[in-house]
This record gives sequence, C-alpha cells and structure tokens, in this order.
Amino acid sequence: MEKLTVIGDHTAAGGGVGPGNPYGASVPFKTPSEYFLNALGGDSSKIEHWDDIRAAVGWDSEDNDLHVYPHTHAVSAMLSMGCEWKCKWCPTFKHFQGTVVKGDPEKILVRYEGKSVHFMDENFMHNDLDVVLPILKRLNIKWLCMTMYPNLVKALDKYGEDYLAECGLVCVEMGLENVSLMMKCKGDLNVTKFSPYYLNLTCMPGETKETIQENAAWMKPRSLKDPIHYNNGLWYAPGQYYFTYGDVRDDGRFVDATRARVRPTYIPNSLLNQDFKIDSLSQANYYSQLVYGEKMYPEKLTGNIGEFIGTDHKKAMWMVAGIRCGAIT
Repeated sequence: MEKLTVIGDHTAAGGGVGPGNPYGASVPFKTPSEYFLNALGGDSSKIEHWDDIRAAVGWDSEDNDLHVYPHTHAVSAMLSMGCEWKCKWCPTFKHFQGTVVKGDPEKILVRYEGKSVHFMDENFMHNDLDVVLPILKRLNIKWLCMTMYPNLVKALDKYGEDYLAECGLVCVEMGLENVSLMMKCKGDLNVTKFSPYYLNLTCMPGETKETIQENAAWMKPRSLKDPIHYNNGLWYAPGQYYFTYGDVRDDGRFVDATRARVRPTYIPNSLLNQDFKIDSLSQANYYSQLVYGEKMYPEKLTGNIGEFIGTDHKKAMWMVAGIRCGAIT
C-alpha cells in the first residue's frame, strides 16, 4: 500500500483576522488545519505518528469523546488532512485549497485497537472505505467521523447502515450550514444504527430572524439524541458562527469575541437591521444558559437588534439563542 497520497496541487494560504475588526478576532480553538500546521509542522508523513505527537504537544485533551452518551472518552486520530470542498469560511480551505493528503490506514489504525476514536479528518469518507472499514471492524474500534452529506449517502448505498455500525461507527458529523442560505444536507438519512450530527452555521451573510428560525425548525425532528455537548447538533443550538478568515466584508459588524467560530465575531446587517420582540424572557434565558451559560435582562422587551447587540458578542449569542428557540420574534 502506498504510504502517502497527495490529491491536487498543495498551496498554502493563511487564515487570519477579518479586515475592519478592531478586536483582532482569532481562531484559538483547534481546527484540523491547526493540528496539521502546528502539531505536525505541516509534514504530511507525520500523520502516521499523531498518536505519539498529540500528547507531546499537549493536545491529548482535544476531540476526546464521540459526542453521544455513553461514549464520553475517546482519543483523536486522523487518516487524512484536507478537503475537496472550498468553503470560504473554513480554515482547511484557506490552507489546503481543495487538496487532500492521506496516510497509511494499516499503520495508523493498529495503534487504536479496542479504543474509541474521534477522527479529525475533514471528510473521513473520502478515504478508501473498502480498506478502512474492515480494519476498523477487525480492531474493534468505536469511532466518530466528519464527512459531507453526499459522501455519507454513497457509503450508505454501498455498505448499508448495519455494516457501518458493525465496523464501529457511533456518530457522523455533517455540515448542514443553513437550510435557507446554504443547505448541504439534501434529505433525510433515516438511520438508527448510528447518530447523524448536523453541524449548523449561524450569522452567515444574509442571515435574518426568519432564517435562524427555519434552521431551528428543520433541526427540531433531527436533533442529536443523548448529546454530551449542547452547542451544536440540537434544534435550539446556534452551532458555530460565520468567520470571515480575511475576506473583506462591508455588509455587517464585527463584535468583540476572540474565540472565533464558537463565539460570534461578525453579524450581518441583514440581522442587525431587524427589530425584535421578547415574547418569553424566561425561555430565552433558559436556552441561552443551557448552551452558553449566559443570561440577559434587557431594559426593554422590544427594540432594534443592532442597537441591542452593539459590539457585545454575548448579547449577540443571547439574541440568536432566543430567536432560535422561539422566545424572541
């Protein structure tokens, strides 16, 4: 088996701060491209040695569960880095520019026999599943992966959900993004043997109260069962937030969060220009506290969203959570 496969032309490109953001927003939480650049030093051959490297660089506490109970403990691993998709807000695209590098699954997976594994591949199912799945089954590995909806549909058509579950699949993440502005998941999977985990993206350009509510409505019958975390995969959870990654934007406002993507750093004018009405303050606070640990007690129950938020990312999070759960209209 070939040790390393490179697909496409590898072109490095930096991430960074959206122009015009006076707070210098960054992306401190670890993304797959950061694992590659900072932990592996950009050396593709080191993918096969991640199990040794992750503890040495102090990242052994990252990606350490499978998102659903009772799989509360796992270790991180990767078979590949990069992604064919070219989403502008994604740091993987900023670095890999649509290319993919792959390691040798035989050499990598033997290190994880009998363990629960959180695969960090941006699109796990672009690996050769004819090779990978039997190894996972033989080694009795329970696993979570991220992939794109079309790739999962193809895998289900080819292997069936029973076989994927027999090979240890517990939970699969997919980028839903936004059902009104950029919907990547085109239909229902109707699977019961593993958990589909739909990743949401909030405050994309063009976001409004209505698009936030439409995302929540689509998610309501598809929420993750027995979740370990409450900031994504659930109908009331805003998920991650749009980040500009250096793109010039003049259609919104930057706010003061520095934990980009898990906290909002940019709110589009389409949402800022709308008015709001708080129909249930207690409900807004319940869901905001559940997701973020934050409560708010506005002086007025009505007003303009942009005026209420100002540049305070906590107010933005609270507002989005309130709209998402139907407490704010």
